[in-house]
Amino acid sequence: MSMSAENIIKFLLIGICIVAIATGLNIILQGISGIPESGLINQASVDNELRFMTVFWVAFGVYCYAASKNIRENKRNILYIAIVFFCSGLARLVSYLSVGEPIDVFVGAMVLELCLPVVIYGLIKTMRTNEKELFS
Repeated sequence: MSMSAENIIKFLLIGICIVAIATGLNIILQGISGIPESGLINQASVDNELRFMTVFWVAFGVYCYAASKNIRENKRNILYIAIVFFCSGLARLVSYLSVGEPIDVFVGAMVLELCLPVVIYGLIKTMRTNEKELFS
């Protein structure tokens, strides 16, 4: 059984939601120590800023969940989600190029953040094309 573009987008959004909320709560509760191999960094200001910004990551996850409830009506918002997600991958790329290679899980996250938005965009475009054909 093949999945529709709408179902794939819903699956991706819920996946992003779960990861964002789980990893976000981990950092909010544990701070820097919640990041693998972070033993060398333990500055109060870095921990403070990290916990602050992580709240927005959790909120992003909640937003993804809300958008997944009605894919057709939230297409524009889903494109915004894809843009923000892509920009987060670009930010990781800037860090990678300017500071050095992070742990493997963060490299994997960067790849997903740069690739999934392109997939989401393509799926939204497919949905729009199918809708135009249906009503023409």
